[in-house]
Amino acid sequence: MNVQNIDAKIKRLKDLPTLPTILMQCNKMLKNPNVSATELAKAIKSDPSISSKVLRLVNSAFYGLSGKISSVSQAIVILGFNTVRNIFLSVSVFELLPKNEDFGGFQISKFWEHSIGCAVISKIFGQRLGMKDPEEVFTAGLLHDVGKVVIAKLFREDFSTILKTTHKEKVLFLDAEQEVLGITHYKIGELIAKDWKLPSTLTETICFHHGCTGKINHPKLVAIIHLADIITRILQIGSGGDQVIPEIDNRSWDTLNMNIDFIERLVDVIDEELDKANIFFSLLSE
Repeated sequence: MNVQNIDAKIKRLKDLPTLPTILMQCNKMLKNPNVSATELAKAIKSDPSISSKVLRLVNSAFYGLSGKISSVSQAIVILGFNTVRNIFLSVSVFELLPKNEDFGGFQISKFWEHSIGCAVISKIFGQRLGMKDPEEVFTAGLLHDVGKVVIAKLFREDFSTILKTTHKEKVLFLDAEQEVLGITHYKIGELIAKDWKLPSTLTETICFHHGCTGKINHPKLVAIIHLADIITRILQIGSGGDQVIPEIDNRSWDTLNMNIDFIERLVDVIDEELDKANIFFSLLSE
């Protein structure tokens, strides 16, 4: 199965309903410096189910604004355009892989725990390293494995075979999917990110979170997601579908000017933020 066939199947998939349309509309609006909170809120509210979850999330203890926000427009004013867009994107992707679906014994809740764990650790790294938009860093961590969602939705039998291969041969998920599908989840993730017209920051982190051999435009963000993904695995937060821990690309340490001591000093902060993130997970997975 080649890349062109997979890309074509993604575009034909009827189970990716209004997500691309709404995201394209929101992203287009955000490129306009004169767009109003009311206009963006109207676009988001075109999906009542998801906009309702957005409101519940922004009013949860996770954001520390409990009971203060009564409308999507107000959420945009208080939290900012990009933060609300990122929350909306997160909710939308969670809707694609509900926890009650069966994917050959794969624990979907563990997958999302891993994704949220990576998001939390990414955000902490981003804050400590002075990234200008920690919420975008959180979203990049949350969506880094979105390609696995697409594989689960489009290629169920292959997905099951990939899982069996990872357990039987004790290999990384990406090695098993390369063997079974001939393409990796990060490449499929790049395809779907481009199809959804996601920002280049998110597209790059999705594509290069296992390391990068070429030139990229957002090396600091990519390095953060790469390290956070592996730290999440080391801490055994959820599961990405395999039990093997990838090697850290040493260029990430250099890019971020970080070392293991830096991470060890953040263990308590990570534990505290992961506890808060349980609220985020419980609301998204309902």
